[in-house]
Amino acid sequence: SICGGVINCVLSYGRFLPPNDAYRDRIGSIIRDGLNDLLKLADLLSVSSRDDMFKIVADYEARKREDHACRAMAQFVERRPSDIEAVQKLTSLLLMSANRDDAKTTFLRLLQQYPENCVLHFHFGQWLLERLEFDAAITHLTQAVTLGATDDAIAQVLSDAIEFRDACVNAALPGRIPTIRVSANEQFDGAMGSVRRRLAVKLYHQYGTLLIENAFPEQLVEQMHEEYLGRYQRYFAEQRHADALTVGNKRYLVTVDVHGSFNSPDVYANPHVYPIIEAVLGEKMIMGGFVSVSSLPGAEPMRVHKDHPVLFPELESAAALPSFAVTAIVPMLGFNAISGTTRVVKGSHKISSKEAEELESQDPTAPRGSCLLMDYRLTHQGRGNQSDKVRPILTMIYHRPWFRDIVNYVKQEPLIMSDDAFKQVPTEYRHLFDWSRPKTQS
Repeated sequence: SICGGVINCVLSYGRFLPPNDAYRDRIGSIIRDGLNDLLKLADLLSVSSRDDMFKIVADYEARKREDHACRAMAQFVERRPSDIEAVQKLTSLLLMSANRDDAKTTFLRLLQQYPENCVLHFHFGQWLLERLEFDAAITHLTQAVTLGATDDAIAQVLSDAIEFRDACVNAALPGRIPTIRVSANEQFDGAMGSVRRRLAVKLYHQYGTLLIENAFPEQLVEQMHEEYLGRYQRYFAEQRHADALTVGNKRYLVTVDVHGSFNSPDVYANPHVYPIIEAVLGEKMIMGGFVSVSSLPGAEPMRVHKDHPVLFPELESAAALPSFAVTAIVPMLGFNAISGTTRVVKGSHKISSKEAEELESQDPTAPRGSCLLMDYRLTHQGRGNQSDKVRPILTMIYHRPWFRDIVNYVKQEPLIMSDDAFKQVPTEYRHLFDWSRPKTQS
């Protein structure tokens, strides 16, 4: 009777033409609700049959309807709480149906009933890890191992949880810079894992800076370095340049032409760096500047500074506004105390320069292939070059689409890219550079 009533209700709307879009949308919503009620009824009717329930859940999974699968299995487990296979299936579904509000309550209730079940502890540990609750995740993953779980996957997840927890602890220490290291597996896969990426975004928001180790292939950075030395020798003399801003003693801001090895998605849309910046600035962000800062041998430290003043200074909450630009620094020789590093003051993106003077600074040390992210409002300082080599760093500045930097580029363009080079950019990344292309008259 219920099935017939719902179907008759849905079919009855076919006799009437909707007068406008709003009416059609409202009717569509009513129909969807009716069909969802019908699906819930079918799930309830299947609770009496174990085989039918597992078939229904498998069908939901095949159609990527994890939420429906989770709801159906939860109803079955509620009726048959002693079916341990169904319980473990439910917890695996809770992992995939990540946004369920009742997931944590369900996990805890099941663990009260089965406190010695290592699979439940493993699944709950994974669930907690996805939510960046590292201490709790470690507790349950460790319990899974204690209860006899020997799967290599569990050991790896536990190792990751400990690494992520330690990254948070170290980031809070006064002399340490927040750091994320791309794993060997992630380098091979060409993508950072979701938990590591979300942790990176969290640390960046909190401290305004983040060091990402193993972000770029060393061979690529070495190739860019060789091309840079060949192209820009004229800036390696201590003199004024018409097209390069002097930013300190023996230190010059040079606009890098985006071609050759520099014109690669592995550089401007690096798979380990780009998603972090995109999470901060949004998918419509642009490449506001593609430049380098070259420190000649014997260059003295720069003055301590912020790259851009706060926007809307008339607002009391101006410092608390979201980031409008992110600088990604790729040191072509790595960061070290001899050739110099970029000193940062973590947390200074939310305070004034005067207030930042009271905070301790951090000097990152990292090998070639690393990347340093900085909020455009972060207090920082390029350190001196005590080596006998020019120390260039590639600096890519990503903006929100409405922002333009009119402070730093008084002598040169922030971005240089030929038409041919632009045509080589994959379509999905052309929005980064499109703003700088000459506009044709229609």
